[in-house]
Amino acid sequence: MEKELSEIREGEDVYIQGGYYDKGKIAKVTKVTKTMITCDRSRFRRDNGRLIGGSGWMQEHLEVVTDEKRRKVEHHILASRISDFRFEKLKLEELRKIWVIIKPPTQVEPSAQSDNRN
Repeated sequence: MEKELSEIREGEDVYIQGGYYDKGKIAKVTKVTKTMITCDRSRFRRDNGRLIGGSGWMQEHLEVVTDEKRRKVEHHILASRISDFRFEKLKLEELRKIWVIIKPPTQVEPSAQSDNRN
């Protein structure tokens, strides 16, 4: 059975999501009162998780963290870091090892292709 927002305690992790395109984040609860939960310098209603003082449209809201939400956040962070990585810095052998992992199944090995860029 999933935990409810009313059961969240100080020091626990929670999931915060902004809008439709926001990938969400995991945050630590810093304070809990009878009516609100505070984390990341933001205050959320304890009964429904909505941001206190928000505009109402696409505002952050708080949810109980689950393993699935943790994986979603980690996936986004890793994908972002990998896409920003400068692969030119790697040695050829390191690039070949990465290619073995990420290549599409029908893709021809790069060493067998000729590079015809001008």
